[in-house]
Amino acid sequence: MTDARKLIALLPMLLIAFSTGCARSPRMGQYTYRVTLDESLRDSSTGVMPSIEIDFVGVNESAQQIWERQSIPAYFTPGNVLRTNATRHTLTFTNQRTEPQLLPADDMIWQRWMSSGARKMFIIASISMAGDPGAIDPRRLILPLDQARWNSKVIDIQINPSGVHRMTPMRPVK
Repeated sequence: MTDARKLIALLPMLLIAFSTGCARSPRMGQYTYRVTLDESLRDSSTGVMPSIEIDFVGVNESAQQIWERQSIPAYFTPGNVLRTNATRHTLTFTNQRTEPQLLPADDMIWQRWMSSGARKMFIIASISMAGDPGAIDPRRLILPLDQARWNSKVIDIQINPSGVHRMTPMRPVK
């Protein structure tokens, strides 16, 4: 068989291989996250808004369980190794800085997250909560980075006394 005939014979198999591979792997996107503090966080007797840190961490599949199991109070303890070594973006709210803040889609940190194979965005807030929140801590929100899940490039997040909440609708899993 000549080289040309071999190539023609292999062409259908190559097309199937490439189309199957593309269908399986999600396309990751970069998004602008807009974080807003709910007024219910303000102390009713003093009128003071608490200081709150919000960490964004792009996480790949191999590290996802570690991030899911991390205790939130331990995470925000000074010197926590996971937080110290994380490729993270932190937004800081204070009584003097309560306006909505952004993690823009064009921030350079996205390149580091994408090159590490990030598939999920972990959004972790340092809000205090009474009692044990249980296995699923509402101070941690985990969102997919898959473009098929979002209609918008801006994802609105609200922080209130009950946790971190996604306000932007997500497309259902197909």
